[in-house]
Amino acid sequence: MAPSADLVAILLVLAACVAAINDRFVGLPRAIALLLCSLGVSAFIAAIDPFVAPDLSGWVRGMLGAAAPPEVLLHLVLGLLLFAASLHVDLTELRHEKWTVLILATASVIISTIVFGGGIWALFQLAGSPIELRWCMVLGAVLAPTDAVVVDALLRRASLPSELKTAISGESLFNDGAGVVLFQIMLRLAQGEHGLIGHGQIAFAMAVEGIGGGVLGCGTGYIAARIMRLVNEPGLRLLISLALVTGTYRLADVIGISGPTAVVACGLVLRQQTPRDQHGRSTSSMSC
Repeated sequence: MAPSADLVAILLVLAACVAAINDRFVGLPRAIALLLCSLGVSAFIAAIDPFVAPDLSGWVRGMLGAAAPPEVLLHLVLGLLLFAASLHVDLTELRHEKWTVLILATASVIISTIVFGGGIWALFQLAGSPIELRWCMVLGAVLAPTDAVVVDALLRRASLPSELKTAISGESLFNDGAGVVLFQIMLRLAQGEHGLIGHGQIAFAMAVEGIGGGVLGCGTGYIAARIMRLVNEPGLRLLISLALVTGTYRLADVIGISGPTAVVACGLVLRQQTPRDQHGRSTSSMSC
């Protein structure tokens, strides 16, 4: 079996087992339970590796390398997670908090990148293993955006005003787009490119990619919503939704605009255009 197929099978089995146990006995937010499990599995592999005859850690690293997880996570998993989370946000309420969300999703990511990058640089300096600040800023850009799925799960349990929930969930959705743009800029700076900072170039790049992604997502989401109105089979609607997410993200990547923002816009438009019953609930199978 191919390494990528091995990895998918192992991860799905582990995720299903952990999610079922957590739902039945623990009750933590699912994303947090999965994170704790992944840390536990990593610690377990590191602990038993010296006592296992085959090179267990080497096998895991080889499988991860062959499966190219960075590309899979960035271009597939991230889009699906953001799309699923965006289906729980009301576009009408989001419009009322648009300026708050815009400021939080851009300025907060830049500030967090600087804080995280500077803190990581200082920690390495104190540890006696100095690393160049530019590479610490790359890691800071990775850590800056919040996890939209975790935020969505926590907000469902919290008794907060609807305006505050909308602002927080909206920020968690759109900051991934800003985070990806900032990460790419920081990576190019770390690799030696010049002229990327100053004269508002970072803000301009975020604006162009964000607006372009939003326009593309609104267009593809509207087309998909119109097609879904013509079909009645839930399985076909699910297939259309998966094609919408993967196709929109890939198209945005080819054009050079923000894929995360595009799939979030898809989800928001699709939710807005989905037919509702008399209780306000979606009649689409994608309102999970």
